[in-house]
Amino acid sequence: MVQLHQKKSEERQLLAEQAMIYISALPWAVKKPRGLSDDEPIHTSWRYLGPNCLSGSIQNDLLELLRHQLAGRSDMAKTYRVEGTRITEKLLEVYCNRDNIQYTEDQSLGWLRMLANDLIKNQATLVTVQNLTNVTGSPHWVPLALAADEYTLLFGDSLGDEIPEELRKAYTWWMAQHNVIKSAKSENHTLTKIEADNLITVNPLPIASQVDGHACGILANNALHHLIEPHRSALNSGSTGDVIKERLQLFNLLSSNIIRRVSNQIITKPI
Repeated sequence: MVQLHQKKSEERQLLAEQAMIYISALPWAVKKPRGLSDDEPIHTSWRYLGPNCLSGSIQNDLLELLRHQLAGRSDMAKTYRVEGTRITEKLLEVYCNRDNIQYTEDQSLGWLRMLANDLIKNQATLVTVQNLTNVTGSPHWVPLALAADEYTLLFGDSLGDEIPEELRKAYTWWMAQHNVIKSAKSENHTLTKIEADNLITVNPLPIASQVDGHACGILANNALHHLIEPHRSALNSGSTGDVIKERLQLFNLLSSNIIRRVSNQIITKPI
């Protein structure tokens, strides 16, 4: 591993040494344990350790780890709802077929209705990441945060692009199904209702600018952590060195989690 021998950052060197220990300890041939996003083989984690784009499985693992982290803190658990990549994928699918479905009655969409009702009732914020392959044709990860009660969608793009219109319309349509409508002051300063099909307000979600073709997933994950806990999770600078450090930190975090879960399964497994 190159980072073991670089002299510019003692912190990166230490993280690389820890990563080497995990590489030796991980049961690479088996599937990921329960508690992560899926049961893909552990060896798919190799994507962390080099200039590689992160897979959907890895991004979902990172979201799952974030969910576990927030679940242990009542204040955070009340404020945020962490969802995997399927949420936006499903919203886009439903929006594209909206004329042929009964959203309020389709049993397969019950989880979407429950999530929307939860966000609205508890004034919670949905956080997730999405790959834009099926939207723009670009295999690019972006972070999203929906504050339903404020009719606002936070969107970040490490390449500096604006939110794709189809993505914005899909979230607008979803909120409209739950009678979430935007309010604004009219010229005579009285509150008036604006029609529910008005586009949801999009505000920028702070995210580092990437300087390569493969750091988008790392930076998207960092942007969500910074949004939730800005004082604990600094915004990544986007520099090559800082992205490498973030990769190593995430690999070590996931590896530690896997080893702990595998060990627990062995201990609790009936003889």
